[in-house]
Amino acid sequence: MGASTLSYVYRSNASASYAASSTRASATAPTAYRGAKYLATSGNGAAWRFIGWVRTNASTQFADTDTSKLVTSYVNARPRRLFSCPGYSDNNTLSSYTTTSTTWTAANGGTGSKLDFVSDAIHPVKYAGRCSALGASATTGLLGVGEDSTTAAAIGAFTGATTVAGQVYGHASVGRALMMSEGYRFLELLIVNTAATTLTIYSDDARRGAAADPPLTYIEATVWG
Repeated sequence: MGASTLSYVYRSNASASYAASSTRASATAPTAYRGAKYLATSGNGAAWRFIGWVRTNASTQFADTDTSKLVTSYVNARPRRLFSCPGYSDNNTLSSYTTTSTTWTAANGGTGSKLDFVSDAIHPVKYAGRCSALGASATTGLLGVGEDSTTAAAIGAFTGATTVAGQVYGHASVGRALMMSEGYRFLELLIVNTAATTLTIYSDDARRGAAADPPLTYIEATVWG
């Protein structure tokens, strides 16, 4: 399999004329047959039953981490959680980064802002994003999650709940559940600054008695496979 390539995974039965009782990856999508999905509806292909998807990463490796779920089972699917807190540092102090971009941009310069997975198009994808920020009183920051995109997002505005020395500290959250089509998909945590000022994004807070720094700006999702 090549780098960053989606493959369909099949398991053959004992009567297959090639590689009986084996597991193989193929570039060919499955076909509905006998109440299930197979490589084909006749010949040797009818002995190969579809069992899931694998997408290699850029290093041609399989990935099943907190931020990438690229091995997905078609049978016996179970819910799996993805989570990322861009810029997180468990050092018992407030961690942050800044942005002046007035167009949608990936959180933390794109480091840690992305969750990717293979959707089975059977179960809904659920996600939520949250952000804590500090900006000038004229600044309105917007939080969004790009669904296979870094330019289109569901958004929520930061609220100016507390004003300190002419600055506005606020929070925003977005989230929804949706059916995503089959194949490779990604969710990107996005932020935009509506004024030409500096917006400070807080990744995590000091522990304040907790065992680790609590995340403040993050993206999480539940997918199936």
